[in-house]
Amino acid sequence: MIIVLKRFVMGDGDIVAKVYGKGGMMNLYVKGAYEVVSPFFGVFEPFNVMELSYRQSGNFIIPLDYRGIKRYSYLAREYFMFEWMSSIALFMLRHIGFFEAGIMELLLKYIKDRNKAKKMYAYYLKFILHVSEIIGILPRFIREDGYGFISLRDGSVSERGDIKISEKCLRVLRKLYHGRHAGRIRLDSNTFNEAKSLMDRYFEYHLQ
Repeated sequence: MIIVLKRFVMGDGDIVAKVYGKGGMMNLYVKGAYEVVSPFFGVFEPFNVMELSYRQSGNFIIPLDYRGIKRYSYLAREYFMFEWMSSIALFMLRHIGFFEAGIMELLLKYIKDRNKAKKMYAYYLKFILHVSEIIGILPRFIREDGYGFISLRDGSVSERGDIKISEKCLRVLRKLYHGRHAGRIRLDSNTFNEAKSLMDRYFEYHLQ
């Protein structure tokens, strides 16, 4: 199974897409796919999910056939859903190059959820915290008390560290991880951006 995360249309109607599946993050190329007569016309739209058979050609995969397509691209017609789905896709593109079944399951659960999309700040952070747990790098500050500086090595809190984080930001991240109703947590844009920046740097330290 693969999910399309990003798609580019080339000059002659060819398509290059970023897809995530058992091969990890893969580059897909389809010649003439944007032509109406193509059997792949409209198939590789962002957020669509399908079973795909393909062959490898250099750095690209070339599709041979597909089945069981779920056209989640239609959900992105509403702007709040497009913003939500794009934010999850961009996180995947930026940080996750390898396949992990737990991440795929979580991705498919979150990306089409309208209720989560309406509380985008909270559920975006909850998503990436759970991704960190799945791959074994959940930051220690989630289960530890204290406030101050965060170590990128293990996410622990100390008086000295790599990143100074506000008490409010750490409280919010702990509540999001431990709480069952993330959508009820008040989260302003400044706190979201601080938390997102922290987690981006944390993932970059461990995965790049």
